[in-house]
Amino acid sequence: MYTSRTHQFNVKNTSLIKLNYKCRIIVYEDNVPRVDPGYFYISPKEGTIAPNCDEYFTVRYSPTEVHYDNERFLVISIENQDPSS
Repeated sequence: MYTSRTHQFNVKNTSLIKLNYKCRIIVYEDNVPRVDPGYFYISPKEGTIAPNCDEYFTVRYSPTEVHYDNERFLVISIENQDPSS
């Protein structure tokens, strides 16, 4: 509690077109997703990845209370990609 942890990862665009993306942190309640980052933060939240380039992301967890239910999902939506992918 009152301590932050960070994790970094990258996404590489191996295509020939730019990828527009948006990030959100969700939780499932009664099998229904809703945006609720809780104690999590993602940076950057949106942007564009140029062809053959990388984008580096940082996820930070900074709890201020003791909770046992901190399960969240990070969803990165790519605008010009088939939604079923």
